[in-house]
Amino acid sequence: MADHTTSWHPGEPCWADITVTDIERSKKFYSEVFGWDYEGGDPKFGGYTNATIDGRMVAAMAPPMPGWEQQSRWVVYLATNDIAATHEAVKAAGGQPIMEPMAVGDFGSMGLWLDPTGSLFGAWQGDEHKGFAVVDEPGSVAWCDYMT
Repeated sequence: MADHTTSWHPGEPCWADITVTDIERSKKFYSEVFGWDYEGGDPKFGGYTNATIDGRMVAAMAPPMPGWEQQSRWVVYLATNDIAATHEAVKAAGGQPIMEPMAVGDFGSMGLWLDPTGSLFGAWQGDEHKGFAVVDEPGSVAWCDYMT
């Protein structure tokens, strides 16, 4: 097992989530493929649902946010120790903000951007939620590949 309980180093993939138009159908699919269980989904948090293996978080899914209707897609988040500085660095390098950095309760802070070619990525500054709780184990993340 490769449990992960500490903060991720800046720039490391630390979390992934998927926007889906049908949560129940997607939960069934990923349960059958990866053996995921689920927790959360509270409407107070936009229906954000954590996927788990043996109670350890491996990813999440949520319906599109109002005004963000789009096709389903995965987003990989890269760790940062300073979401505001990451935001400024992305803009200075030619990236386009899609979601300005914001706090997500006590869990941490996030932002979403497009790189100069239009590929979506996120950054996560963990607080209570560090990101992946397990990696390199069946059903968990083992590799992130970015096509642009």
